[in-house]
Amino acid sequence: MLIAGPNLTIDRTATLPELRPGEVLRFERIVVTPGGKGLNVARAARALGVEALLVGFVPGETGRAGAGMIGREGVALRAVPCGGELRSTAIVMERGGRTTVLNEPGPRISADEWAAYEAAIADEIAGHGVLVCSGSVPPGSPVDAYARLTAVAAGAGRRCVVDAAGTTLARALAAHPDVVCPNVIEAEEALGALTAAPGARSTTSPDENDVAPGASPAMPSSNEDVAPGAWSAPPSDDAGGAESTSSDDAPGARSTSSDDTGARPGSSDDTGARPGSSDDDAAGARSRSSDDAAPGARSTSSDDAAPGARSTSSDDAAPGARSTSSDDAAPGTRSTMPSSDGDADAAGRTTTPSSKRNSAPRVQPVVSSSDVRERAVAAAAALVARGALGAVVTADAAGAALASSDGEQAWLPAPRIAEVRNPIGAGDVLASALAGALERGEPLLEAARRGVAAAAASVEWPTAGELDAARAAELLAALRPG
Repeated sequence: MLIAGPNLTIDRTATLPELRPGEVLRFERIVVTPGGKGLNVARAARALGVEALLVGFVPGETGRAGAGMIGREGVALRAVPCGGELRSTAIVMERGGRTTVLNEPGPRISADEWAAYEAAIADEIAGHGVLVCSGSVPPGSPVDAYARLTAVAAGAGRRCVVDAAGTTLARALAAHPDVVCPNVIEAEEALGALTAAPGARSTTSPDENDVAPGASPAMPSSNEDVAPGAWSAPPSDDAGGAESTSSDDAPGARSTSSDDTGARPGSSDDTGARPGSSDDDAAGARSRSSDDAAPGARSTSSDDAAPGARSTSSDDAAPGARSTSSDDAAPGTRSTMPSSDGDADAAGRTTTPSSKRNSAPRVQPVVSSSDVRERAVAAAAALVARGALGAVVTADAAGAALASSDGEQAWLPAPRIAEVRNPIGAGDVLASALAGALERGEPLLEAARRGVAAAAASVEWPTAGELDAARAAELLAALRPG
């Protein structure tokens, strides 16, 4: 598979007993690795025996150092030079299981640098069966970045999987990607961006660290903002999720995430306000996704929102409560992750921090939500109605909802995971396993099952994107009927 992961990073994963803001603290252990959602997809592909090539921007001296680290892992990388320096991501893991992710936006790129990146994808696409667009895009990228790459894949007769959030995902729908695989919160925020009032301005700060479905540790959520009035499923609809931590919600896991701050895991771009720049969020919404909204998405009136959609206010959250995002949790496990997009009340419900209450839409909480399955089902159907040919929406520890343009619908319950070592990157693993299956010609339903199983298996490993293929096969067997 070919992987478009433009916004690479250096991850610094640190552990400590408890994160206490305002105090001087010392980490017990720090692990430094190259990171980014696209790299996690490539790692998972390698573990599953799928040949993959990652295409990423490599800025400055730090970018070259990061490229060297990626090469030493055995991951094939086509580097696209650009100005600036490589961004970094701080992942703070507490003994109690809570995880906080702090993402930098990445270097600002020029129109010529994006053109070179797009040309690199076009140059490589013929040698691969599937293109995976994963994570945020750097500041300065076109607002329809992933819509453009989806069109490149379609023009070459190749399939495209988009794992993004917020406006980046919303804009990509207009290009009709073969599959989109956000968590429920990311999906609802993207749909909200499409129904937001035209011209509304929002900022996106997607997050790149995903938690696999079913994982129990915390998950990051993307920082993309969605404008008030964003779409939300009717009370009867269960959509789970948070990667949304916006760090991708892996089926079955509970998580909270501090997604990328724009400045998600990824990009600080505000897309939408200024045509042609990913910095402006055309939908005017803030969403939690690791990807910056792709430019060029179709705008629609708020009348398109599902009837009776409800929104929740962050005012209900208990002060100081941890936020949780279901984004990348692995299937069957529960994870909690701090989310830059919200806090959680005593009941575990996610809410919007006070600093964002005036601009963020009231997206329903996922963790502990009784309607998570219905919300995921509703969101998957809505993404297909807006242009995706297929959608797999993860719903926290419950599982994932599948919908396709040919009328297929399915619910995939998440396998249960007893011990979660690292929920980060689970959503990326899901996208990788799903894309690998599609490349082999497997139907969407079977590909989605493989994705859910692989995501669940990945949370049992300490490194994001890694997994035991045999364990994934074991969990897959449990997901198959009969």
